[in-house]
Order: sequence, then structure tokens, then C-alpha cells
Amino acid sequence: MSVIDLKKHLGLAVSYDGKELVTQETGVETGDEHTVKISDMRAQLLNPDLSCPVIFYTIFSGIDRKSLLKRKNLLLELYVIPQNLAGIEYVKTKGMRIGEHPILVEVVCGHITLVLQSKRYDVLGDGLTSMIVKMKRGDKYVIPPDTDVVVVNGRQMSAVVALVRSAKSEIETVFDDTRGGAHYVIRKNARQEIVQNPNFRKVTKLRPCKPEDLYRQFGLTARTPIFKQILRKYDRFKWLHDPQKVDWNKIPRCQ
Repeated sequence: MSVIDLKKHLGLAVSYDGKELVTQETGVETGDEHTVKISDMRAQLLNPDLSCPVIFYTIFSGIDRKSLLKRKNLLLELYVIPQNLAGIEYVKTKGMRIGEHPILVEVVCGHITLVLQSKRYDVLGDGLTSMIVKMKRGDKYVIPPDTDVVVVNGRQMSAVVALVRSAKSEIETVFDDTRGGAHYVIRKNARQEIVQNPNFRKVTKLRPCKPEDLYRQFGLTARTPIFKQILRKYDRFKWLHDPQKVDWNKIPRCQ
């Protein structure tokens, strides 16, 4: 694959050459690398008997420049998800359970689908809600606390996604016992479809906020990379450390 220059939408002079991150200026830290293979994913696939693709995605953790984020007690991780299919299912990340602290997501390259699910917005108390969020390069989104998320690359190009979170936050792996999350993103008849996982019997699909709706609520700037926004106006991001500053029950209903 050709080299992907990430600087414009990441705010850091970094590129991806298909195997590793390459820094283009001194002081930029690329952190640790972890590759997730099909052997790690098999329990969460629609078809667990598959043997390919071998590599699903790679995580680069501890991305920073001169420890500017570290001094603010923040973490930046890059998820690189190549374009591919696992049978009829688009390549995805493992299910992640967000704890008490929210996570800020930014698409640095490509397009992604966030499959979010939570009991937070279940008014009847006997099921869960699911939200499907489509994002393109430059889009930002906020994942509320106590939410499960799967990141899917449903396009024919690699996706690079930045996750910004408090160093106090915790992410737990989920869905090994349910063969994945509440919905699968699949390719059928040359089209993308979203189908429900039969292991989740009662799921209510809720209309999520659009990225542009969230920008107004959180004071985000659409075209400026999150890294630069944090350095310029850090006070606007204190909710990453203190989630009580936000009424999260209003977030799926931004209108």
C-alpha cells in the first residue's frame, strides 16, 4: 500500500507506510505497537471458522509530541484497520467496554462505522439500545461512559482512527461470549448491510447524534485536529477527566 500522510487530520507529523508509523519531525513519539490477529478475533466473528484475514488491525498507543498530552494526563491511541472482509463481515475491532470516562474518537483517514450499545438509554429497563454512527475523515465523536463499542471499516481503503482519553480511563474487552456485538456490518449483494446478532434478543436502535451536533455541545472545531484543539483550549476537554461535567442522557438526542 502507498504511504498515508496523517499530519493534516492528526495534527502530528506522522505517516503510516503500511507496517509502522513514521515520524517526520523530532519530538514526536509513536509509542507501543500491538497487532490483533484473527486468532484474537475468532470468538467475535459472524463466522468463527474463518482463517483469514490473518491481521485485523494494529494499535499504536502513547502517540504524543514532547509529552504534551502526557502532562495533561491524556492518552492518544491510533487504530489502523485495513480494508478487508472476514467472510461477509467487514473487518472490525474487538468489542470495547468504556468505563466511567468517555472517549473522544477522530477519523484520521478513511471511513468507519461505530456500533455503539448501552443500557444507559433503555427507558424500559429490560434491554439495550444500539446506535450506528457513520464517520468520514475529519469527523469527531464522543463515546459516553458505560458504553460498548465496535469500530468497523466498511470501505475499500484503510481506516486510521484516533482515540483520545483520560489516563484514568479503563477499556475492557467484551463480546467473546456473544459472538460479537449487537449488530454485524456485512457485505451482501454488493451492498453494505447491518444485521442484528441473534445472541441479543431485545435491541432498540436509537438515532445517534451526528458529529456536527456534538461539535456544538462540546465546543469542538470541525476542521481542526483534536491534538491541536487540546493544546490551544484545554479547558474545553476537562470532561475527559471529569465526566460529571456533562449530562450524558442528552447526548443521543442532540436536536
